[in-house]
Order: sequence, then structure tokens, then C-alpha cells
Amino acid sequence: VIGFVLHLGMWIPFFYYFNNRSYLSIDRLIPVFILITIAEISLAMVQYSLPFEHFLNRYANESIINHAASIGDSIRVTGSFSYIGGFGSFMFFASCLIHIMIIRKTNFIITYLLLMLGLMGAFMSGYRAVVGLFVLVVFSAFVFSGKFMRQMISLFKGGVILIFVLFFNSIINDPLGIESRFIRSYDNFTQRVERS
Repeated sequence: VIGFVLHLGMWIPFFYYFNNRSYLSIDRLIPVFILITIAEISLAMVQYSLPFEHFLNRYANESIINHAASIGDSIRVTGSFSYIGGFGSFMFFASCLIHIMIIRKTNFIITYLLLMLGLMGAFMSGYRAVVGLFVLVVFSAFVFSGKFMRQMISLFKGGVILIFVLFFNSIINDPLGIESRFIRSYDNFTQRVERS
């Protein structure tokens, strides 16, 4: 029941918006969605670095599933959701949000920061479908936005900035452990793909 309520809680605002979009401007809601997405992925990053038996890595009903799912040497994150499927659905929401931000030309730095966090969240989920759908939805924003070459140049700029940030992060010895988490989540994900 808790998972059902959480899933509905994520989709009900969408349905409400589509019925009342002449009264609501999605542009005013994007900052709220950005903060929620950053908070959710930040919680997932914390879960990913904690041991399996930590209380943040427990499922809602431990009598049914008594141990957390793993991917490689790490946990498959759930974020604030009761099971891993909820986080996978949330990552689809995050990819749609990033798609909207790219098309509406939201702040470049915020968009690409959210894109990198979202990709990391998709890898940490351990779902092959979530990673594929995330990449497909985000890439479609570049393809179907009407200015494909300008978007590709923008994506290239974002990549250059990301490389600079990662280089700087390596120089200061990765104080938040972001680089190591991203590399570990990618390695664990590729192990899962190779085993299937």
C-alpha cells in the first residue's frame, strides 16, 4: 500500500497539470522538480555508499524480502521509495524533466548537472531498462528540439565542462567521493549487463 501511494503521489500532479495546464505554468514548477530530483538522487548516493545492512537500505516490508538487492559490490538504490521499482520510475520522471529543461533552454549549468546526476542515478538503480530509457529520452530532446547541431554543440560544451570539473575534482582528491561512486556504479552496471 505504501509503494502504491508513493507511485500515485508522483503521477497525480502530472494528471492534474494536464487537466489544468491553461492555469498552471510548468516553468514555475521546474525549480521545485529540480530540487526534488537532486534530493532524491543525493539520498540514492548516500544509500549506494552505505553497507547492505544499514537501516536506509531496508525495504518497507522485510517479511517478504529480507535482504536488499545488490549490483556488483553495492546496493541497488531505492531512494525514498519502498522498493527498487519506485526509484526506477522516478528516474523516468527525471529523464522527462531533463528533456523539458533541454527543450525550454533552462540554465545550461543546472541542466547538465542534473543530466550527470540523473545518469549516475540510473546506473545506481541497476536497471538496464532505466539506463536505456533515460539515455533515449534525454537524447531525443537533442534530436527533436529542432536545432540538432546547436544542441550537439551545447552537449559538447557540457562534456568539456564535465571533464574540467572531474579533472579539478581529481586534483583535490575527490573530497565527496562523487567520481569514485560514479565509476563504481558504472562498473557494477556493466557487470550486470554482461551477466545477463
